[in-house]
Amino acid sequence: MNTQKEIKDQTRYDLGMAARYSLFRKKYVDENTYVAADMLGITQPTISFIESGKRGIGAKATKVMVSKYKLNMNWLTTGQGTEQIEGQQKETELGKSITDVRTKVLELESKIIQLEKTIKILTVNNDHVIARMERFMNERTK
Repeated sequence: MNTQKEIKDQTRYDLGMAARYSLFRKKYVDENTYVAADMLGITQPTISFIESGKRGIGAKATKVMVSKYKLNMNWLTTGQGTEQIEGQQKETELGKSITDVRTKVLELESKIIQLEKTIKILTVNNDHVIARMERFMNERTK
């Protein structure tokens, strides 16, 4: 039977994407996680959890990185292309929509993984309750 800690340890986000996020943050935002957190409007622990793969990349920081630091979402999600959107290209409505969709997909993936983790924990807890009830019922019938 898996413990809650074992279940947590099994659930990891895309470590490649976490590494790219870390690389981009250090190169274009700030080396210091506290300074970067302030610039991105998130907390320092959030950055640590994202970069260690324990948490998904949220939309809030992603939007700032895209708009202010020209983060290339294709590079972040797939590792293909350049780190930044090239040049001073004016973002088209289609480009904006694609970025918004990718951001939403990242949010949904993060929520799905969190829900899967919660379901696993609930299953473990449910199994534990059933086992206790069975022991109790067996003791009563003796």
